[in-house]
Amino acid sequence: MSSDHLSRRTVLTAGAAVALTPVLGRTAASADVPTWQDVPVSLGADVASLDALALVDRHWGWAGGELAGTAYNLALARWNGRAWSRFPIPEPFGGGGVVMAAADRRHLWLMGYGTYYSAFWDGSAWHEAEIPRDPGFSFPVEVGPYSISAARDGTAWAVLVDVVNDRYAAVRWEDGAWARVPVPVPDRGVAQRVAVRSSRDVWISGWYRGGSGNRMPFSLHWDGRSWTGVAVSPPDQPREGQTIKHLFPVSRSLAWAYRSWDAMPTRRTLLRWTGGDSWQEFPLPDDVPYTGGALADDGRGGVWIGGGDYGSSGYGHFRDGGWTVLRGPSRQSDERADVMSLARVPGTRTVMAVGQITCRDTGNPSGYAKRPFAERLH
Repeated sequence: MSSDHLSRRTVLTAGAAVALTPVLGRTAASADVPTWQDVPVSLGADVASLDALALVDRHWGWAGGELAGTAYNLALARWNGRAWSRFPIPEPFGGGGVVMAAADRRHLWLMGYGTYYSAFWDGSAWHEAEIPRDPGFSFPVEVGPYSISAARDGTAWAVLVDVVNDRYAAVRWEDGAWARVPVPVPDRGVAQRVAVRSSRDVWISGWYRGGSGNRMPFSLHWDGRSWTGVAVSPPDQPREGQTIKHLFPVSRSLAWAYRSWDAMPTRRTLLRWTGGDSWQEFPLPDDVPYTGGALADDGRGGVWIGGGDYGSSGYGHFRDGGWTVLRGPSRQSDERADVMSLARVPGTRTVMAVGQITCRDTGNPSGYAKRPFAERLH
């Protein structure tokens, strides 16, 4: 592995790979290539992962994750521009993970995945954030927040999903509580993801049942007046189900998304919207490590996507029709580092990543141990 963790560059034209050139080390031409560097995380031995990230300015951000082996297993950390530290969290606050969004230092929303609890931080204290108690779900089911997003103007949306009965509810933050909002999802469809840039720039994606019963992806865009469908091409295989794993609006004329096959991380595709009624497609190169779809813009019209591998994390960078693949800091060969969330520091080109390292541990009943990590692009 080279000192700058650069693995290779793949150039794509119209979404098709046309060249693959290995890079063996740093040269004069590559001396300015940025590298991903480790950011020490000392949050306590009970923190197993960081899987949600929100950066609101150069000196303030949050990351949410999980605790290991506890009933109330959510953790929260704060970034001060230099280091991560534990941040108090309401109790009880449980669930199988956390979805989180922040507008600024005084507006932070937390929801426990798989629970029906939400909390709001106003800059000085936590408050329970009431969720509509009659969203059309049947109980008992695995019901809970699936996605949440907020913008700098204070707009916040969330999507709740009943994964047992294939039902959903979209909610918007209004007057200190969540209020249900109707969304024109296709027939036999379920909303899953929401991404907010402002009150007049909201994206929702999900899936609907196709003619053969497979899951077909869809996306909707709110411009402040009405919803418009933005077409996603159907899967190549008749019975292959695909969903959009992540959405990220950058401006009124640019948005990114990532989709892949439902069951396996195959047929991985980056989507770009530059206006109009459909997405452009760019297949990920094979050398981009497995990814769950964490996205962040690079501040120059491109996008980063985070992935995982043994020995280091991995990242794909797409800009001007070309891909660059970078490796994260070297770790033990038997340690798997998976990027869970990415965010660019506002006003800079610095990008932060958080995630989870998994390794074998014979002393653990599960046979594995987990710990969080953070990396920063310089």
